[in-house]
Amino acid sequence: MPRSIHAALAAASIIVSFPALAIAQTAKQCLTPKEAQGLISFVLPDVIAGVASKCGPSLPPKSYLSANGTELAARYRAAAAPNWPAAKQAIHKMIELDEDMMAALPDDALKGLFGAGVSTAIVKDIKPKQCSDIDRVLQVIAPLPVESMTALAGILLEFSARPKAQALQKKSNMPFTICPAPGSGAPVNTK
Repeated sequence: MPRSIHAALAAASIIVSFPALAIAQTAKQCLTPKEAQGLISFVLPDVIAGVASKCGPSLPPKSYLSANGTELAARYRAAAAPNWPAAKQAIHKMIELDEDMMAALPDDALKGLFGAGVSTAIVKDIKPKQCSDIDRVLQVIAPLPVESMTALAGILLEFSARPKAQALQKKSNMPFTICPAPGSGAPVNTK
């Protein structure tokens, strides 16, 4: 069978099962801070665009997100490309695709499916009353260079791998776990 047919079949099977895959609440392996940082950097543009779309009707036209959400998402999207290898590894761990399926699926298809799926899963739970708070947070972080925001996310993820934070994660509803810092014990599954 030609490679393009394999890719189409792989994409179709992922589309059919994507709601379960995107949520990835059964991740069997923890993510390294670098993988989690790459994943966040990769999905952030889609999340920002989704939040801007969902919150648009709830926010004044001159709010930060209404006026600048599209530009902010584009800025993050341009910076996400170098993080794709780490994000792809995280995706592979989270949804545990068959190696052949992963190889057959073009990166652009995987990027589109996963970015849209994660964004949808996150944005669907946002309530209109939360939009002004989200708008304020995005306005505060927007001036940071994308690389600084990505580094900040990485640092926060490293903090979350510490033992006390792991105990808090156990009580949370996070869709993945962060590997613990070296010497701190086994990863805590958040489920």
